Amino acid sequence: MIGLGAVVGRILLQERDAGDALSDTDIEIGILTRILEFSPEAAATVSVTSIEGRVLLTGDVDGAEDVARIVEIAWISPQVGSVANELTVGLGGGIGQASDDLQLAAAIRLRLVRDLGIADINFTIAVDGGVVHLAGLARDREELRSVIWHVRRTAGVVHVVSHVLTLDDPRRVARGV
Repeated sequence: MIGLGAVVGRILLQERDAGDALSDTDIEIGILTRILEFSPEAAATVSVTSIEGRVLLTGDVDGAEDVARIVEIAWISPQVGSVANELTVGLGGGIGQASDDLQLAAAIRLRLVRDLGIADINFTIAVDGGVVHLAGLARDREELRSVIWHVRRTAGVVHVVSHVLTLDDPRRVARGV
């Protein structure tokens, strides 16, 4: 029951609508389930993030065919409005790299939590070989600049790729949010 409470609390604290957050969870589970059916190996290395129907795919797979199939899988759900393909081919660094990436993501999260001007709960951080992929909703451009500033100043970050929108971004307004 604590797990469910934590999920509900996280949904209620985010800037996005609770219905969108639940829909995004459904999208992520559906995509991950289909990836698992396609390739258990790929499912172990691919991360799926959905923010208001905008899907971000990160991780490392064995070949270009896997990338194409996973992107195709992501588009199956009618709730998906866009897919950002940030998958890499054959760059996996094994358990050591995965551990480094998890530590880097934790270090970034800590920096964001410590900055009271950032609502860190609104951001998803995926790290793949030191490349940081951000997704989420920033309250405004200043908050987004602060998030990116913190990420870039975290030791071990190779590159930052932002898929973050601001609350007033026309792509959100066009969705009717």
